[in-house]
Amino acid sequence: MVPNMNSQNPVTSTSVVKTMARPADKKVSCTAQEQKKKIGVAPVVFLGDVPVSQRQILYNAFLGKLTKSYQLVSRERFEKAQETVFQALDTTQCTEEKCIRRVQEILQIEDIFFLQLIREERDTQITVTRFKNENRIVAVDFCESCNTRKLNSRILGLVEKILVK
Repeated sequence: MVPNMNSQNPVTSTSVVKTMARPADKKVSCTAQEQKKKIGVAPVVFLGDVPVSQRQILYNAFLGKLTKSYQLVSRERFEKAQETVFQALDTTQCTEEKCIRRVQEILQIEDIFFLQLIREERDTQITVTRFKNENRIVAVDFCESCNTRKLNSRILGLVEKILVK
C-alpha cells in the first residue's frame, strides 16, 4: 500500500513510509532516549539565600542540559539507592567516594552529576561535579551580582566543560 501524499495529515503519511521501509528482522529503537547512556543526578545543594523559584529554574536548566546527552535515572531510584547505601554503611565507612561508587553499582551507571550553589550576599559560587567511574571532575565558577539568566548561562557552561572531559 502506498501512502496518499495528498493527505491532509503529512505526518501520518511520513510515518507510514518510514514504517514500510523498515526491514522486518531489525529491531528499531522507539526513541533516542533508549540509545543514550544512563546517568545519575544527585539532589542539588543550595547554601545561602537562594529563592525557591530561582532554585527550580537553575535545576531545570541543569537537567535540561544533561538530558541532551544522557538518559537520567529517576530521582526516586537515585534516592532509593542512596538510602540503601546509607543504611548498609555506617558513617565511618561511608566516605564520599565510597558511597558514590556504591550508588553507581546499585544503579549500574558510570556517571553521577552534582550541582552546588553557594550564595553569600550578592556573590554566588557554582560547582558542577561529575563522578565518572572512580574519577572526580570538578568545574567551578564565581559570579558577583548575577541574576537568574546569568547563573543559568554559567551553569550550562560548566556542564559543557565537564562533558568534554
